[in-house]
Amino acid sequence: MFPDASGQPLTPGAVWQNVWGPLHKRAKARYRKPHALRHTFASLLIQQGASLAYVRDQMGHHSIKMTVDIYGQLVPGANRAAVDRLDDATGRNLYATGATAR
Repeated sequence: MFPDASGQPLTPGAVWQNVWGPLHKRAKARYRKPHALRHTFASLLIQQGASLAYVRDQMGHHSIKMTVDIYGQLVPGANRAAVDRLDDATGRNLYATGATAR
């Protein structure tokens, strides 16, 4: 992600000293670990409607379970869609009435 003059990746210490630290200082931003960028990236993908399978591939997760466990709660409308499917199965509007399926 951050190459040196010869095109080779910088070591983690060099990234901190030459890139990450100065960037935070110049921006007068509160420190965040570089790993937090991964979570921001994945969260923004999901908010924009990317599938969890696509997010899994981008994040390099070995299983969709890992992706769902970490980011599943961020899928817009996921809970609403589940309730809508119950409506279809029961013929009632459970979301509007606050009722539960039996």
